[in-house]
Amino acid sequence: MGAGDLFEWIDRRGRAGTLTLERAQTSRKFQVTGGAITSASSTDPCEYLGQLLINAGLIDEEKLGEVYRQQAATGVSLGKLLVTSEAISEKALHEALELKIREGVYDALSWDDGTFVFEPDDGSPRGLEFHVRVPIRPLIAEGIERAAEWRTIRKVIPRDDVRFYLVDRSWLERIRPSSPTAQLLGDVTSGKTVREMTLERHSLPFPIYHRLAELVARGIISVDRRATPRNDEADKGNAAMLVEAAKGRTKGGDHRGALDLARMALELAPADQSIKQVHDELERRVFAALSRSLLTQYRVPKLKMSTDELRSMALSAEERYLVGRIDGRWDLLSLMRVSPLREVEALITFQKLAERGVISLE
Repeated sequence: MGAGDLFEWIDRRGRAGTLTLERAQTSRKFQVTGGAITSASSTDPCEYLGQLLINAGLIDEEKLGEVYRQQAATGVSLGKLLVTSEAISEKALHEALELKIREGVYDALSWDDGTFVFEPDDGSPRGLEFHVRVPIRPLIAEGIERAAEWRTIRKVIPRDDVRFYLVDRSWLERIRPSSPTAQLLGDVTSGKTVREMTLERHSLPFPIYHRLAELVARGIISVDRRATPRNDEADKGNAAMLVEAAKGRTKGGDHRGALDLARMALELAPADQSIKQVHDELERRVFAALSRSLLTQYRVPKLKMSTDELRSMALSAEERYLVGRIDGRWDLLSLMRVSPLREVEALITFQKLAERGVISLE
């Protein structure tokens, strides 16, 4: 059963309960009742409420870090803290929660494979502090349209490590300096990848890909094939071979290297539950080990290199994002919480930066 058929079945039968969809590293839960979705959660950081609010310009990283600290001390939900402190209005929160539901469904409808579990209930209210209700039927139609758009865009921009070049630099003078297009063109001229642009804006991927594809179609920018690495994933062997190699590294004690291989295998076979099991177990081990070594005491990362030295280094999109936030004030845990990265991904990146001598974690 495809994701679209699944949502249609739930809607047509008026089922109530919790729908869980999983694919590779992403897991989503939707609470459904009476032909509508009333809440959504996701393991994809770009769909977290705080990230959506930053991208909308309603709060900044500083405010999000402050609210997370309040949440840790009080146990009050993020949304309630933001509304009661008047950082955002209740209307803005409702809009963000609805966007969270819509974007989660749209992305799920673009999946070609994956797994699902539906746990029925009696449809009674879950005691949510802020109630939203997004009808399923229009979501299906909109999601199918989005999936078709994604397929078209992916033919132009196949991966998030793609870079571009400006075909005609006069466009920099023709557009309004503060417009989203001007900002994207600035990123293009500075050589940023799609992933770097997405992280910098705390954005969902689709809006960035969509705007870039439009600029390519208009002949304003073009994919820089010289600056974009070749996609050699197919040369790394099949998923089963990668998993066996990961198990070998695990026996040798190299859990982080094993996790890298398991992640590659999961990308090649995102719906394979046996591979996902190996990946998730390795990820738990790596996260537990890094948490013990990095989070058991208060740490404030500090840069050990100058801006010029950093500019000349080959840093990943994740490394470049985190380096740009290290200012001697933010502690490690706060940086993890406000970043649009998964916690384990952020910890691995911090450790890599420390190993390369880019930062100190004293």
